Amino acid sequence: MDEKPTPTPRKTRRRLTAEKKYEIFLATLQREKDTGEILRQEGLYGSDLARYRKLIREGALEKLRTSARRGLTAEQKQIEAQQAQIRQRDEVIARLSMERMTLEKKVNGE
Repeated sequence: MDEKPTPTPRKTRRRLTAEKKYEIFLATLQREKDTGEILRQEGLYGSDLARYRKLIREGALEKLRTSARRGLTAEQKQIEAQQAQIRQRDEVIARLSMERMTLEKKVNGE
């Protein structure tokens, strides 16, 4: 008889929330416990922590760049300028449409 081997259960990837990642990051900074111990408790690797640190640093830098005191970023200014152009074009299209309708009424004798 051929017995099929029972498949070993696969580990499912845990999805941590941003808050949990930040909490782990802060716990490693507090030095109350060894970083390795914290990672073992959470089932994480050092590379995971390095990625969290990088993301947190990038997020903080981005937030500092776009703070209210410094104004808008170049990309945000470009987006606003393009939105203003779109609004202006919409207004022109609406005005031309109204003029066309008025002329059609005059031509048709309405």
